[in-house]
Amino acid sequence: MKYLFEQGFDNTFLLDFSKNAITQFRLLCPEFPEEKIVCEDFFVHNEQYDLILEQTFFSSLMPNKRMEYVVKMHQLLKPEGKLCGLFFLTTTLKTHHHLLEATLPFMNSFLRDIFNLNTSKQLTIQSNQGQEENFFYC
Repeated sequence: MKYLFEQGFDNTFLLDFSKNAITQFRLLCPEFPEEKIVCEDFFVHNEQYDLILEQTFFSSLMPNKRMEYVVKMHQLLKPEGKLCGLFFLTTTLKTHHHLLEATLPFMNSFLRDIFNLNTSKQLTIQSNQGQEENFFYC
């Protein structure tokens, strides 16, 4: 968010459920407009957006919340809206950190009924190589 804001994307909003995450973001980017920071549960949020950037949110959800995520994400996007996400891919259940199975076929089994996969690309960051993938859905 900070990078986008610094690059002139002024119609940018931050939505996070965690008050601590919001506080940390405010410290990182104090010039970000307060009215564009929303501390709210994703599943009750009701605005609509042209583009939603998400980072490992789907991957952190318990399996019983993932279909609800897909439906809600679709509701939050305007017609022709796009979802771009960084998803942590794993076949190992790590419930201590809430990173649960999120292989590409597993994820697409949830997303393909509502979204069309436009682009998928693995990241090349050395420390995360083979574990994260960037997806662009529309």
